[in-house]
Amino acid sequence: LPDERAALVGARDFDAAELRALEASGILRVAPESLTERGGRAAMAETVSALGPPIERVYLHLDLDVHDRDEACANQFAAPGGPPAAEVREAVGLIAERLPLAGAGLASYDPDCDPEGRVAELAVQAVARLLSGVRERTS
Repeated sequence: LPDERAALVGARDFDAAELRALEASGILRVAPESLTERGGRAAMAETVSALGPPIERVYLHLDLDVHDRDEACANQFAAPGGPPAAEVREAVGLIAERLPLAGAGLASYDPDCDPEGRVAELAVQAVARLLSGVRERTS
């Protein structure tokens, strides 16, 4: 996959080498503030447009630690400043509504860091929104 056909959405905690590699790449980066300020749907609509047609298929990889750790702590590496869960769900839904999915995955979850099950519930909601978007797209 060419860099220009990939987007990194909501990531915010990079070491120096990761940041250099990202800056040297053609990967489209969407800051978490974009999801918060403009809303997940609007930010993702712009991102989809920026990736350019034709997008034949998309793989959606959702690291659960994209959420702000103060709202939902997915693992020991969770960083502050992530987008709200509602905006993550809306971004996932828009992708599923507008683009054909080749696959999707959830990652970066440590149940020991989520004793109340908050992240687990957000993951279920994200998957439900993803499937709802697929259903809307295919109906």
